[in-house]
Amino acid sequence: MIPVAFYDGNGTRFHLDQFTLAPLQHEAYALAEKWPLTRDRAGTAVFQISWGAAVLGLRFNPTGPFTSTHVLSR
Repeated sequence: MIPVAFYDGNGTRFHLDQFTLAPLQHEAYALAEKWPLTRDRAGTAVFQISWGAAVLGLRFNPTGPFTSTHVLSR
């Protein structure tokens, strides 16, 4: 299980969920597609991964450009 917590711009947690990935499995989605509560909200998503895995976040602009987001480790 991979817990994920969502925090608003003030650092207040507004949603907590979890999901499962099999070894070598991957998923790709917009946060608002998988978690509609995040639509039109600024903040932080925290994925708590305890085993050797990689996370890549991309931030898209509706006009076309995109960039990678910062991944922090704790």
